[in-house]
Amino acid sequence: MRDIECDKCGESVKRNEDATWLEAIAKNNNSIMLHHARHILCSPSRAQYVVHDDFEKSVDYREEYDKRLKPKKTVDRLEKMWTEAWVQLQVESGEWKVDKWSGELKALGEPQ
Repeated sequence: MRDIECDKCGESVKRNEDATWLEAIAKNNNSIMLHHARHILCSPSRAQYVVHDDFEKSVDYREEYDKRLKPKKTVDRLEKMWTEAWVQLQVESGEWKVDKWSGELKALGEPQ
């Protein structure tokens, strides 16, 4: 499988860091066309809503997208949607697994 370059930064994009796959999961839309790849962090409008200890915090400074300017109820809903999608993407791409006993997510290579 060939590397796909991010249309913003030009670096290689792995599936678990691809914003297009994240959006397909978040919006439950498997028919999203993959015309390009983009790192989640290169898409701050989505990245800012992923709230997880294992994901780098992001801010979108564009006024129309900045979550700090949105109503709390909207932010809470979008943080839940995008964070859950990010976790699912990590599992589906093989970066994480679900512990069969505890149900907790563990990064591959993390001590058991």
